[in-house]
Amino acid sequence: MRIFLLHIPFQFIYAVLMMFPFGLQSQQTSLKTYNVNDGLPSTTTYSVYQDKYGYLWVGTAAGLSRFDGRQFVNFSISDGLPSLIVGRIFQDSKERLWVGTFAGMAQFKNNRFITYPTNDRFNNFYVFNFVETKDKRIWVLTEKGVYEFMDSIWEKVSLYPGFEDISCRNIIETNGELYINYPNDIFCRNNKGNWLHIASQSFFNVMSVQNNEIWISEDANIFEIRNHRLVPLYKKNMVVKSYFSYLV
Repeated sequence: MRIFLLHIPFQFIYAVLMMFPFGLQSQQTSLKTYNVNDGLPSTTTYSVYQDKYGYLWVGTAAGLSRFDGRQFVNFSISDGLPSLIVGRIFQDSKERLWVGTFAGMAQFKNNRFITYPTNDRFNNFYVFNFVETKDKRIWVLTEKGVYEFMDSIWEKVSLYPGFEDISCRNIIETNGELYINYPNDIFCRNNKGNWLHIASQSFFNVMSVQNNEIWISEDANIFEIRNHRLVPLYKKNMVVKSYFSYLV
């Protein structure tokens, strides 16, 4: 039996169990909806992540849940979470589990969440994402810039000059290049170490890799980055704004 999780942001969580008979001649699919009656602290969800041990972690508006296939175990501020609103969950190559909340980041350790200070004046900030670089550095991307975990402290990382304290929504490493998604700008550090300004716009929301291509969404279209330029997926922007905000 294989278990898949379909996440519908802000509303519900669905677990889809796919059962494959030995002959693989037929396939049965069942769908179960989990809610607060099953043990979730809230049906308003922001993230779902499966760790290397098979546990499903669910970030909600009322805390974090761990699901083992049978029951939910819930964690809250009393367990060390910086905030009840959990938007990001990530396990690195050293099997450390990190969570990003609306008020900072924490590591799950000894069945509790541990927070570490930053080396600057900022704290209690929104976390967009976690990234493990190809050389195994752990970065957290926040509304106050990028930080690297250095054993017991988060140290500010300087990437594109002058943008150290600017919100960073995502970072992608591919083909020896580093792409950075700031809210209003996309930059690339090429394989020669030079910075390229790919685009400026009112708002870039989500940057991700799809089929080895870098895609980025904004409020009226989706773009692919080709040869360090934005190429729109649709020739004309959508009339309804925010249609593509969370699609990629």
